[in-house]
Amino acid sequence: ADRIVHCAVMNSEQARKEFDAILSERRACLSWLRELTQQSLHGRGKANEFAVSVPRRVHHALFGHSSSLTADRLYSLRRLMLDEIQALIQNQCRCQDWNRVWLFLPATAPEDPPISSELIQQCLQERVSSTSFAGSFVILGWPAAGVKKPRTNVSRLATQTSPISEESMSSLIGPPQPSNNETDDGINVANLEGISQHNDEGVTQIDKGNGNQRSTSNGSLMALSNSEWDLLPQGIFQTTVVADSFVQLDAWVHQNRFISRTFIASYSVVMGCGKVTAAESWNPFDETIKVGPESLGGRYLTVTPQDSMIQVAEQLTTKVSSISRRRASRKASAKDALSQRGGSNSSVSGVASTMREYDDSNSTFWSLISRGSVIRETIEASCVYMHMGSTIQGASLVHSSVLFPTAEIIHGACTVTNCFLQWQSSIQDASSVSRCLLMEACHVGPHSKVGNSILGPDVALSSGEVRASVLGPNTAAHHQSLLIGLLCLHGRGNIGYGAQLGSNHTGRSPDQEAVCGEGIFWGQSTAAIFPINLLNSPYSVVADGTVLSSGQTIEMPFSRFLPRDKSGTTEIVPAWVLTHSPYNLVRCSQNIQSRRKATHHSHYTALPVVDRKDVLIQVYKARNLLRALPQSQEDGQGGGSSTSNAALGSSRLSEKNRKRAIQAYSDCLRRSSLLELLRCMEADPSGSVMVDLLQQTGAQIDILKRNLAETTDVVPTWPELPWMTEDPETDVLHFQLFILVTEFDLFSSSNASEEKRNFSGSEDNTEVQTTLDDLLGNTLIQLNEEFLDNVKVSKAQDEVDGEATVPDYHAVHTSTLEDKVVRRLETELEDMNARIQILLQQRKV
Repeated sequence: ADRIVHCAVMNSEQARKEFDAILSERRACLSWLRELTQQSLHGRGKANEFAVSVPRRVHHALFGHSSSLTADRLYSLRRLMLDEIQALIQNQCRCQDWNRVWLFLPATAPEDPPISSELIQQCLQERVSSTSFAGSFVILGWPAAGVKKPRTNVSRLATQTSPISEESMSSLIGPPQPSNNETDDGINVANLEGISQHNDEGVTQIDKGNGNQRSTSNGSLMALSNSEWDLLPQGIFQTTVVADSFVQLDAWVHQNRFISRTFIASYSVVMGCGKVTAAESWNPFDETIKVGPESLGGRYLTVTPQDSMIQVAEQLTTKVSSISRRRASRKASAKDALSQRGGSNSSVSGVASTMREYDDSNSTFWSLISRGSVIRETIEASCVYMHMGSTIQGASLVHSSVLFPTAEIIHGACTVTNCFLQWQSSIQDASSVSRCLLMEACHVGPHSKVGNSILGPDVALSSGEVRASVLGPNTAAHHQSLLIGLLCLHGRGNIGYGAQLGSNHTGRSPDQEAVCGEGIFWGQSTAAIFPINLLNSPYSVVADGTVLSSGQTIEMPFSRFLPRDKSGTTEIVPAWVLTHSPYNLVRCSQNIQSRRKATHHSHYTALPVVDRKDVLIQVYKARNLLRALPQSQEDGQGGGSSTSNAALGSSRLSEKNRKRAIQAYSDCLRRSSLLELLRCMEADPSGSVMVDLLQQTGAQIDILKRNLAETTDVVPTWPELPWMTEDPETDVLHFQLFILVTEFDLFSSSNASEEKRNFSGSEDNTEVQTTLDDLLGNTLIQLNEEFLDNVKVSKAQDEVDGEATVPDYHAVHTSTLEDKVVRRLETELEDMNARIQILLQQRKV
């Protein structure tokens, strides 16, 4: 237990360090850009050259990483010389005022020769062609790797005014060097120093097979193909207008129409774009997202690009009044900021005064394309911050968005506004996403429409519409479906084709919402009439075609909801997943562990399915409620929907299903508690610690029962969220001790003598130790065997139905005995039984 807790804490701390590092990088880069802009603008007309200091963190993100760089690096910012201007004019470059074009050069050591004017002319002739400069300033950055020798054929390529074919390019520049992938100027495109690292701990490697980079951590990941980029010269070519921007001359900037207020870092790509700019002041640090009711209210959440579900849950479960106050405060701040800058639109010519006067640490007038990022064939990219190794390709519009390393907007015609994309997240194939937070490894598309939503780690959406919703980790909606106003913090759910979970069912306004528990499966063509509460029904199944009526609060874990009968009543089968489909539960548990890609969120997304305090408490309360229901005289009519049975909602419950669910819930509690007993006894084979804990729990059993007693007329509240507890392992242990005492009558019998309840003699200790051995050696093994048999039966039922219906079913389907889920479970239970036998042998000794 100590090892598990320690690992969880380390994962959480490491993730927070990564989030803080990327926030510090973004803030440092934008702050440095603001200072640089103000310095160059204030100095215009007064001096021709400035000394500029670049912090180490900024240098790593924008210019290149160097292991020898231990402090800030000095650069000089100066205007162009006359011969340098003439070199640009000869390459068909234009500018109304060449005094507004600056060079950003590295400062040389006193013992080193300075960069000669001839070398600068050569660099400009090779790397800048057919481009017009405008605005208040344009800064051209010296290549990070320098310029070593002239390129013999680039001058012919630079004077081309129309696109040329790949074959012509190859004939001009020559084929890439297969030995070291080095271009004529000495820059190794496939293994650039500094681009191979995202931070000092994560190293990016090169896949020699296809020339693409792959990351061994969550660092920079660039899909730069040698066959593509080696054929293109670095620099600015055939770009109609570059205004108020900073462009590194070792970037690939080709055939763009308009670039304004943009920093283009070393080894980044801006190609074939219509407009790359920052049209107005924007905030790359936080965003307000309205979830729940779409009208007449709403839950306003302030999120940042580096938030996790923990921060989202903290806000969502906070009182609405405090959220409303925060929203009002943010509106006032936004209005003040707008009045300070004199409106939302400003011309390019007025950028100088606007940038000088506007002062807000959370706002910027820059778009920033960090080192190694790629933006191609995009119609408009306005107000974007692309961290190292992010990609935008073929989008229609990207506005006011932040992309973490390895984040992607790809495959054409996507519209993305006011969005934050974390590591490995992607938006694809004509999807429209607005005002959303996409956490790590979240995928949207193809043809998805998402707005005002928070998508947790490892969420996958395709071909559907999601609005005003919060979807927790591992939620999947791979088919055409509708989700509006759905709050599912726990995640792990699945939405089938044709599911209609929308808020506008009253015919008046979309002012309702639904809250769902963990792992709920919505079948095909299901519907829910809002409002509805399934928070305490985790891992339930809403069968195909089922319509859940409004105003229900159902608290039955692992249940199944069946379509309405002739009377119009939905039938509920509590614990159906435990009794009829445990295979799905095991498969879900295994898939969660194997399919998780979000490493920065793994400290709370790797929680088990069943063996958690919050789930077990829900099972315990549901069993007590079913026991308290009056026994029906006529099967199929028990339960009803009276006030005393509010946890069943308006669903019908049969007597047969009630009895079966009680037994299933009891077996689930007993098996989970015995698994915890096994883990504790392995840590202390003598069992003395466990006996002491059981005795202490037995002494407080009456108090614990009262705390867990079912109550009525309670205002709906959010259930306990497992990742928001300080010590979840200890909480689970305490509840498991409670189950052991109550289920197996340890230290809690009403007729037990006071001496036995507070034993200290060896005789009573021996009796209790024998009971624990029997629980492990007999009861737990028997429960494991029954559980495995139920899993096999539930999987084999598919084979029975399939073989009776589909020709050659057995030849093309995996049998139950060969199924990987069943085989893995068999292996786990065999190992567990072996552990039990080893433990019992140790205790005998």
